[in-house]
Amino acid sequence: SDLLAPHPATWSAAADMADLANVERAVAGAHTVLHLAADPSPRADFYESLLDRNIKATYNVVHASVAAGVRRVVFASSVNAVNGYAASRQSRASDVPFPGNVYGASKAWGEAVCAAYVAQSAGSFSAIAIRIGGVTARDSVNLEVSAEMQALRVTYHDLARLFDACVNGAPDVTFAVVNGISNNRYLRMDLEETRQLVGYHPQDDAFALAEANAKRGGQMKLCNVDKRIENIFVITNLSLVFDVYPNEEQAIASFAEREQV
Repeated sequence: SDLLAPHPATWSAAADMADLANVERAVAGAHTVLHLAADPSPRADFYESLLDRNIKATYNVVHASVAAGVRRVVFASSVNAVNGYAASRQSRASDVPFPGNVYGASKAWGEAVCAAYVAQSAGSFSAIAIRIGGVTARDSVNLEVSAEMQALRVTYHDLARLFDACVNGAPDVTFAVVNGISNNRYLRMDLEETRQLVGYHPQDDAFALAEANAKRGGQMKLCNVDKRIENIFVITNLSLVFDVYPNEEQAIASFAEREQV
């Protein structure tokens, strides 16, 4: 079955997660919480965005989850939590945070908050933080990026596998940090600890996908996207994966512009 297909019981609601009361209502009755909400931009301003979306929201999710009796929080951290290390060095899941930007520092904060609540829980609460690499669709992986960036790729399918392993598996884990990339030819982030801790078995290789996509050729452009969908693209960084244009004429014209370059 398609790992990305929505569950029939899925529902959604929009709320300000910097408001603890909103988060308390959202997590009530939950067994496990997968916390993905954040500003994902490495250039995000601390006071204008990160303080509410990445700091307060993450604290509220963990705090409210423990208070509500949630058994586990799976937190979407980022490779930015450790991108202060030299690019030539392979990152391990056990590495202490060394963020290269304030966004990465906000993710390191999230990891620390998870750990603090686990330490205080006397075994009633667990948390797993996933340092996620560059998320992309299989058919969008291309040869136009550096080998270093390709080595950080994780496909949506592999990320779904990792989410499933963290949410539904690893019953003996109390707190862990794991790495979230695909099984790439060159691994910028080591996966052995992640495999051992949560049983993650990624299937995709960004280098092989890029080569296969290049042989097939073709490009995809999106246009006339509903404003709400466009906002989701921005929040989830899909705007970095797809070329989005306001209308069909500009989308078609972009093909010609590419040919002229």
